[in-house]
Amino acid sequence: NPICCSSTSRPRASIPLREIANAHAAIARSAMGIEVDELLRQTLRTFNGTRLTDAPRQRLAAALTLAQQLGQVHVGGGVVTATGG
Repeated sequence: NPICCSSTSRPRASIPLREIANAHAAIARSAMGIEVDELLRQTLRTFNGTRLTDAPRQRLAAALTLAQQLGQVHVGGGVVTATGG
């Protein structure tokens, strides 16, 4: 099932976008800038995901948009950097 990780973790669809956005910002901050696809992969792994298929990619992308709207990250030239937000 592409929406659920393992039996010991919660379904990714139940994780609030804000929580995923916060993870994006933390990863971008620790990396001091990271390519979008790599950020999505690392965030997916943070929530025990393994394969970046369409369903998780769409949810992770929505969370990245939210992180931008909240001022947590900036995306430019395919690279995500953390901001002060």
